[in-house]
Amino acid sequence: MQADNTQKPDIWKVSERVLRMLLFAGVFLCLLQIWLPTYFVNGDGPCHIANARVMHDWWTGESVDFYKRFYHFNLHPHPNWLSHLILAGLMFVVNGLTAEKLLLTGYVLLMVTGMYRLLRQVAGRPTYWPLVLFLFIFHNLVAQGFYNFSYSIGFFCLLVAEWIKYLGDKDRKRLGSFFVLLLLTYFSHPVAFILGGVTCVALAISHAVAEKGSAAGRTVMRILVVLGLCNIPLLLLFAGFANRQHSGHGPHLQFVPDRFLELVRFEYLVNYDHREVLVAAISGIVFCWVFLVALLRRAQAGKTVHRFDGFLLAFLFTMSLFPVVSNLMLGGGALVARLGLFAILFMALCVAYMPVRDKVLNIAGLLLFSYSSVLAVVRMNINLEGSEAIADHLTVGKYIKPGSVVLPLHFATFGKKEEGEMITDKNNTFAHEGQYLAMEKPVIVLDNYEANTNYFPLKWHDGVNPHKYLSRKRGIEGVPPSAAINEYRLKNGVVIDYVVTLCFDSSMLKDADVAELMNEVAGGYHIIYTSPARQAVLWQRN
Repeated sequence: MQADNTQKPDIWKVSERVLRMLLFAGVFLCLLQIWLPTYFVNGDGPCHIANARVMHDWWTGESVDFYKRFYHFNLHPHPNWLSHLILAGLMFVVNGLTAEKLLLTGYVLLMVTGMYRLLRQVAGRPTYWPLVLFLFIFHNLVAQGFYNFSYSIGFFCLLVAEWIKYLGDKDRKRLGSFFVLLLLTYFSHPVAFILGGVTCVALAISHAVAEKGSAAGRTVMRILVVLGLCNIPLLLLFAGFANRQHSGHGPHLQFVPDRFLELVRFEYLVNYDHREVLVAAISGIVFCWVFLVALLRRAQAGKTVHRFDGFLLAFLFTMSLFPVVSNLMLGGGALVARLGLFAILFMALCVAYMPVRDKVLNIAGLLLFSYSSVLAVVRMNINLEGSEAIADHLTVGKYIKPGSVVLPLHFATFGKKEEGEMITDKNNTFAHEGQYLAMEKPVIVLDNYEANTNYFPLKWHDGVNPHKYLSRKRGIEGVPPSAAINEYRLKNGVVIDYVVTLCFDSSMLKDADVAELMNEVAGGYHIIYTSPARQAVLWQRN
């Protein structure tokens, strides 16, 4: 009897058709999370929309005198401007809510395009590993509403991909598109801009050494001169930005070993709820295992420098900062999470070029894609639930007159269901939902934290800044909030026309500060509306 020599098909071998189908499925799941709920639940997004609305109205000459009493423009071209400019531009054709969804759609497409291009370019062969990109798209900082930083990751990927192309062909025509991507990265976020520069320098060195060996020095110097010339104008802008943001205190460094565990557990990919934690942790363990395998295989390959070893250098640079820096930088926050996300990105790029067996990459890529799909479903349910709560709260808006000043007092920034249970427990994703009240009519909503910073386009006039004159003790953004309403009016002449209490219940009156605040509200205002779920109450000035 003749033996059957027919080889069984390798189910783990890459099919370009399957890869494209999975990419389209991943994009569909991402966009569904944005467009299915009425509101995309996140922390700072409502502030972006409200400020973009003011910018749009200012450009069109609408309600300018009203806005001028409270705001002025920050004329310094700082990072963090990109999302505001895009939103304000979109508002010429769509309303604020749709503008936010279009902005997020653009972000998803940018991330998929940028990360997929870079991972395929670095790998040099087809595998399912690039599907890991879907874990990155909805990270924790997206849920916090940090749209500028989120965009910066996508621009970083395109920037580095263009730089690799330049290193390969030395075509000077590429420097034009490279410079445009530098601009976009800079005006998205300084962390991506800095790490983009570090990565380009590291890749220039590894490329030159890999190609030229001991004669690489002159080549590296020529490439670094080109890179420096592209960066000089933006470095000057960044120096001015850093100088204006400098607090006078040096960087606070302290080794925090727990951050390595946070990285392995993929805590920076948990957005809303404890239900995401287990899936994120499993994803992190699989991901880190593949990375360790990649490092081992790279070590076994010998001491020869690979042209993409610059990614390993960039990873080591990021990891030298990640466990020791404080969470604040240049007046901003969440530096640790930002560095953690870039560390994971560098790990993914190292895995792509290191000599890992295709079968390992394909199995890991498919597993991690399945985990990202599970996370998408969990987050979608939370988003729908949160969107319903926001829609209930915003029913107060129809009773607020244009040209009014509104003080939202939020007593549960994690959101609250009708039965009292929290909607989210990993992010204060409802902290600024009151800013949505300003997206369709000229209204000043006083918890606009962005106008209290130096790195967004719009700023409070110092004399009426509510974070300076209205806040007391915990502040108007505290949980529970604290405010001196009458004192603010007497000092600054600003009459607060409406107060909105969100998720308040009488048990909170046990707190003396809350009792004092609510007595002041009840003494100067009267209730004119309560939302259907009784979570939002609108008070009008007597």
